[in-house]
Amino acid sequence: MKRLLCSDIGSIYQVGPVFRSGELGRFHNPEFIMAEWYDVNAGFEEGLTLLSDLISELLSTSIADRIRFEEAFCDATNLDLFECSTGQLADWAVANGLVERVNWSQDWDDWVNLIFSDRVQGKLGVDRPVLVTHFPISQAALARVSESDSRTAERYEAFYRGVELANGYHELLDADQLETRARKSNEQRKTDGKQELPMQNRLLDAMRSGMPSSCGCALGFDRIVMLACQASSLEQVMAFTAQNA
Repeated sequence: MKRLLCSDIGSIYQVGPVFRSGELGRFHNPEFIMAEWYDVNAGFEEGLTLLSDLISELLSTSIADRIRFEEAFCDATNLDLFECSTGQLADWAVANGLVERVNWSQDWDDWVNLIFSDRVQGKLGVDRPVLVTHFPISQAALARVSESDSRTAERYEAFYRGVELANGYHELLDADQLETRARKSNEQRKTDGKQELPMQNRLLDAMRSGMPSSCGCALGFDRIVMLACQASSLEQVMAFTAQNA
């Protein structure tokens, strides 16, 4: 879809099945339905407003609250996110029973993600939807750097009743910056013993030809249906989850 944007197609959306190998549980299934859109010429504020309005309409709720990632992290853990080293995050996670050993990972982002998913996410959007904004820049490879805080990027996620519903970006337009971020990510992947990702790809080529300013967002349709039906798991709203496929 980003490559289509570079061809001057204008604002676009699609709704369809996607597959992501990984987690399986109440809110996760390897195959699910996703709605994804790119709003050309929309800025960060417009992207947030559109997502809030859509969720409010689909779930009959009030408009979404907003909170920065760093603030949500601190509220749940009393940790100053950007002052914490990898070792400090590891020590906290072990002390609080998230994992058994501090050598679980050498990656700062792995520890942040672990703590966020285990201790932060469940407290988000309890009474009304909330948009978490300004993610650490290391967790937003395709988003622009925030003008208000260069440690963060203009990425946002929507949560309601502890369930992640959508993930959006004020899209990065600089292909050279994307390549630099990809190279840094590969260095970390190599340190972690993971396979490196290809540095040359068609997205980079398309972005170098020119990409219009836009906000892009992907929304988990099955999770929206689950919450709208007041169901407690995806199994109640999907015909066949992985457990009974």
